[in-house]
Amino acid sequence: MTAAEAILGATPRPVYCYVGCLHPGLGTVGFIFDEACCSDGLQGVSRCDSGGLAGGIGPFVFVPEEDRESSLVELSFRDGHLEEWSTAFDSELSASYPMPVDYAQGVVPNTHGWSDARARCLDLISRETAAGRTDMPVADRRLWTWEARFAQGPAHHQLRVLVLSSSQASSLTWDELRELGDLPAHVKVITGRSSAAGTDEVFSSLEVTTALVET
Repeated sequence: MTAAEAILGATPRPVYCYVGCLHPGLGTVGFIFDEACCSDGLQGVSRCDSGGLAGGIGPFVFVPEEDRESSLVELSFRDGHLEEWSTAFDSELSASYPMPVDYAQGVVPNTHGWSDARARCLDLISRETAAGRTDMPVADRRLWTWEARFAQGPAHHQLRVLVLSSSQASSLTWDELRELGDLPAHVKVITGRSSAAGTDEVFSSLEVTTALVET
């Protein structure tokens, strides 16, 4: 069991999902599920990457070790308060972004009014970088991207959008996708295209990020 799971009492070991985010660092295939899946088997929700905060990884290094457990508990919804997460998520996005799609695209939030460990990390990174320090970690979206944890993965019928990188899209036909296992007929498939520089930015495309905030 990881440090974060121990702090949050996350048992059985959960299936992790980002809320409103597909991250290319996690693979070349993205799944966007109906929001209704959050009412089935939801174990807990945190306002940031729980493992990063508990372990002081990357931008979370600026949270003192002795404060990481209490900060993670403060930033998490569980037990009798789990049903409060959705309203809190909507409120944070409304207060921190001109448009919800900005959150899905990884834009750094306006943290005016925030008073938690995430805001302190972002403020320190911003001030020290402006002062000329070159050894600062970047303002990684793990600081503000919400994380949901499930006792088991969402059901296949709750899948709404399948996102494929250009490499995956070129190697799989529609029929092959269906044969992978009960892909519902209503599922929209979004495929990426490599840019002139050879990079595939499908997960951050407007089509995908719009689907993230509308699903």
